[in-house]
Amino acid sequence: GTETSDTIATVDSASSSSSSSLRVPPISELGGTSSSGGFDVDKMTALLLGENTDGINSVSDSDEDASPALSANVIKSAMPICVAWSRTNSGTGARIVERILYNVAREIVGGQNEEAKSIPWLNMCTVAIDAWATSGERGAAERAEALLGGMREVSSKTDGRTPPPSVISYNA
Repeated sequence: GTETSDTIATVDSASSSSSSSLRVPPISELGGTSSSGGFDVDKMTALLLGENTDGINSVSDSDEDASPALSANVIKSAMPICVAWSRTNSGTGARIVERILYNVAREIVGGQNEEAKSIPWLNMCTVAIDAWATSGERGAAERAEALLGGMREVSSKTDGRTPPPSVISYNA
């Protein structure tokens, strides 16, 4: 419906507009671990956020307005990287997880990235909701609620191939 479209657009534009002002510190500055799931957290964070083009696949000339696609190797790192940032229990960590989540959502909705289809979507969303819940930030509940709307939107845009929020998501 319109409400969920507005919700994902609002959260996505909030994530995009804050992306230029969001300083992504080394995870160790927030007490986080530098490796998660065998991935270098700082390096993969830069790739997942599109701040380093080494892990980005170029888009075809016919699709000039599209964002570059995340490579298979980069997309595989999304879940463990989000878990690492979530465990920093910080607003910065929650914002980073949210931005990664929306980049992955674009890949899933776009339907061209086979690796994105294998991401444990509900689990990743629950990690993002939990990141906000443990951040201590003002407005965290609203951000988490907006993520639930975004989950419903992704499910709708993929004709249900990506599941909507589960009971666990709502209780995160």
